[in-house]
Amino acid sequence: MVKHGNKLRKKLDSKPTDFMSECYFHKGDKIFLCSDGIADNLSNLEISNFVYTFRDSRECLKNIVNGIYEIEKQKLQHRTNNPPSYLKDNNNFTSTLKGSEDNISGIIIENESEGR
Repeated sequence: MVKHGNKLRKKLDSKPTDFMSECYFHKGDKIFLCSDGIADNLSNLEISNFVYTFRDSRECLKNIVNGIYEIEKQKLQHRTNNPPSYLKDNNNFTSTLKGSEDNISGIIIENESEGR
């Protein structure tokens, strides 16, 4: 218990700069920020493919949302109200087997300038 408390205390005592880093951001580079509704459904490679396949950010985000919608439709087809015996006493059965309804939020930032 004390061990976890020390880790929390260290995080609370840290300065904002402890979690910052710098990188070069060249013309054409993109940063994609998203909620777990996207990150939990698509791999980093899949997200990267979406971001760099579509030149237009709106088109990219539309295709990401449509892709996740298709994934959720497939999950819905496989959901059940009858848990297997090893989950019968598990209070987390709903989230474990039925999936979850999560928000899907994302933003793409693209560097269009010549500088870094």
